[in-house]
Amino acid sequence: MKVMLQDQTLYMEDFFRQWQQIPDQSVDLILTDPPFGSITQAQPWDIRPDFHVLGWIFTNLIKPGGQVAVFCDFATAMEIESGFSRYFDFRFNWVWQKPSVIPANRSRPANDIELVLVYKVKGTKTQDVTFNIDDIRQEGKPYERPAGKTQNNNPTRRQGGTLPEVFVNESGQRFPRSVLNFPNKPCMRKDERENHPTQKSLALIEYILRGLSNPGDTVLDPFLGSGTTLAAANNLGRRGIGFELAPEYFDMAKTRMERETAQGVLL
Repeated sequence: MKVMLQDQTLYMEDFFRQWQQIPDQSVDLILTDPPFGSITQAQPWDIRPDFHVLGWIFTNLIKPGGQVAVFCDFATAMEIESGFSRYFDFRFNWVWQKPSVIPANRSRPANDIELVLVYKVKGTKTQDVTFNIDDIRQEGKPYERPAGKTQNNNPTRRQGGTLPEVFVNESGQRFPRSVLNFPNKPCMRKDERENHPTQKSLALIEYILRGLSNPGDTVLDPFLGSGTTLAAANNLGRRGIGFELAPEYFDMAKTRMERETAQGVLL
């Protein structure tokens, strides 16, 4: 089944069987949260995909300057790196720190983080991929410091001119950090929560989309779940494509997108 809602396209299909419905080299960013295999006892669908096959499919769909961003835990990260390394170069990772977690048992710490691995097409120059630093700067207080020196107090030089005596940061915005602090499901607004056990917050997905894509870009999520990637894409003016195999989650994402595209912005 295929449903189109404005610039968002949803497929109730197995991505591994139906990915060829997407034209080759037409996707700017693949952003997805695949199964980790961590809640398989409670959720039978939570089985890790074959990341070697997934990497090969992605390299067919992604544009030469495109990127892939994948949520994972540490064990899954090793499998992703093994599967993707033939086709993609690792760029960096974010660490999403969750504000609220429930301990799994008394034999280990409560896991309050997930990783987001970011890759570029193998051989692509870093300057040729999107990283919108000004769109994801962290908020802070304005400050002043002596100009002409770095933070470790080493002198700096500017060719052909002089530096002011004082550097003023009026906005207070800081360089983006690798640790992301966004709500997880227990801390989301009630009207945002869907009945999906691994739902990500809209604010988190929008942050990643702002950093790694531009308005008008095409974003693909092959494990759509509750539809957050397409909701964020719609809010930010990106074209979204999502695949979801489970009928209950497809209906959830479809209903969510019908609501959002009808009102313009997800409330």
